[in-house]
Amino acid sequence: MTDSMHYATPEDIRADLAGATKPTVHELQDGYPFSLLSDRQFECLLHSIFSEHAAQKNHRYGDFDTAVLMQGVSERGRDCALLKDGVHVGVIQCKRYESLITMPDAVREIIKFCLHALADPRLMPDPETFTYIFAASKDFNEPAKSFFLSVSTSLDESNMLAGWIGEVVSQYKAFKNIDPAQVLGEIDALLRKITIRLIGFNELNTLMIGHTDIQDRYFSVRKVVDNAEVQKLENTINNLTMTLMGKDVRRVLDVLGAVPEDRRIDMGILSMWGYPEAFIQKLVKSNDFKGILFSLMDGKNKLDLQFTDFVVERVHSEIQAHITARRQFSPITISGAAPYLVGRLLMRWHRIQQGEVLATIASPRTETDALSVRKRILDSGRDFLKDDWSGYVGEGELLELKKDLARHVYGRYASTEQMAQTYDSEWTTMSPILDAIERRIEKDFPASTTVVLGQTTWFDDEVRVREIFDAMAKLAKPPPT
Repeated sequence: MTDSMHYATPEDIRADLAGATKPTVHELQDGYPFSLLSDRQFECLLHSIFSEHAAQKNHRYGDFDTAVLMQGVSERGRDCALLKDGVHVGVIQCKRYESLITMPDAVREIIKFCLHALADPRLMPDPETFTYIFAASKDFNEPAKSFFLSVSTSLDESNMLAGWIGEVVSQYKAFKNIDPAQVLGEIDALLRKITIRLIGFNELNTLMIGHTDIQDRYFSVRKVVDNAEVQKLENTINNLTMTLMGKDVRRVLDVLGAVPEDRRIDMGILSMWGYPEAFIQKLVKSNDFKGILFSLMDGKNKLDLQFTDFVVERVHSEIQAHITARRQFSPITISGAAPYLVGRLLMRWHRIQQGEVLATIASPRTETDALSVRKRILDSGRDFLKDDWSGYVGEGELLELKKDLARHVYGRYASTEQMAQTYDSEWTTMSPILDAIERRIEKDFPASTTVVLGQTTWFDDEVRVREIFDAMAKLAKPPPT
């Protein structure tokens, strides 16, 4: 078979984007308007994102070293191909829809690629290590997400695969000579072997974080300022310049600026300014240095953990005020709110603190998508129906309290199907409330955190002493209600 891999060149991509209109996104807007991109822009956007992953050796979506964009003709069920040492190890299929993608539509799209792969094994040499990424500008509906949460189980419980294959074969001329019944077993096996990843609106926005070059390439960011507030904004800027820059930031800059360049040591997470280089060299070689470094890191980590606790407390407070108090949702649905929000917010916090690379490697695994939370809740419900308490940690009163809570959440249901029906129907209504809570809490996230340890010479400055004690007194006051 001749090689018909129609890859787009960098020149092709530049030409595709040259005349395209960038959708406007306002800084207060909730996410990027992916659906306003053209089909080709959306495909190029995914190619840009995954090219960055390849360059950074980010294996979150599989082990690949190159992402290539198809030319847009004869793409055979994929918009981008992911390669490892020149071998196909994954594909990205992009769909720019205004509506949610349904489960039958999603499955048929993957079947189409699998049929092409059966005809040309180069497209998928090793199904066991192959990743199929389905990116939607909006999202997938809950049945679609549930189906791909466990493909093997879904296939075992469904008898629709043969019909879907027949629909795909009849729709595309390339498959006119294929007998659906003859390929049913092969398609079923491929769907069970490959890894399928769904990427919707929220995850797309997460992938955009930190990539300002990609943001500017595809969107036109606009500042949102009320004309009536322009004068106030100017006054605020002037005040900040005169106060913050004049007192706090400028004071630190003045101190650091007075340190000679040969007495500035930057160790990444720790900078030491002022000490002579000979002392630093001796310190680094000493047995005490590691202990000093770990002590400073431990103090910073404790501060960050305190902020994590603050975020968790805020999540529970917001859920109580805006979800539980409505008396609109069942306990089983409400039980998914906290792990969903905490997982997503802590993932963002760890990325802010550690950066993309370390956050991917070292951050604790959290449930950051609705499907993972749903699965855990329904699994717990299944254990409850079996009277299986082996997964509950604790003893005595604590264990009984957890059992009472489980009875409150699951006691009204006779089957996991009933649980899933209630959960799925209510989660759709609750999702916008969760998104609003997430945005409110995320506004308090600092862009970065820095702790400055200085000397106590400020005690010699009477004015500075008064300012510091006034500032501490303000912090001691209870927050406004």
